[in-house]
Amino acid sequence: MEAEKPKLIAVVGDSKAGKTHLAGFLIAHFTRKGLRVGSMKHIHDAQLTLDKPGKDTWRHVQAGAKVTVGVASREWVLFKREDTSQLSWEELLAPLRREKLDLVVVEGFRYALKDRSDVPKLLAAKNMEELKRAVEQLAPPLLAAVGKVAEAASSYRGLPVLELPKDGERLLALVERFLFPKPPG
Repeated sequence: MEAEKPKLIAVVGDSKAGKTHLAGFLIAHFTRKGLRVGSMKHIHDAQLTLDKPGKDTWRHVQAGAKVTVGVASREWVLFKREDTSQLSWEELLAPLRREKLDLVVVEGFRYALKDRSDVPKLLAAKNMEELKRAVEQLAPPLLAAVGKVAEAASSYRGLPVLELPKDGERLLALVERFLFPKPPG
């Protein structure tokens, strides 16, 4: 039996535009509301390893293990070495889908999401140039733009442009209406 798919929302934008701040804002809000929230973050550093060189799990991988699980008293981590550029969107989301989550907040992945009309997006932007470029590059639905760009405009092509924390309630209402619409009647 296939696990029920969680709702997805993506936070996309240029470096230092406020993506992580916006993602954390959403995660905290929906967690306080009692939802089971997961997240997925794109990391640009191709040389990054989340394992620590010299540690036992690192040594297991160096010895040839394709998958290594490190288990501690309060958390566990799976280290899997493979070329992620060849993974599909569904393959990347598969571990989160197994967790019976209500919502997954995706941060980054702009290029993987540019043609995906099945994933609603929030744009983090520092200025109008970033906002215009993102609107041109991304398939709808685009729910709002958030960040310093709000100093330059309150909307762009019908897209609300908001600032946190000032417009936080408005942003959350917009996201909730889109992700969790109330049935008519």
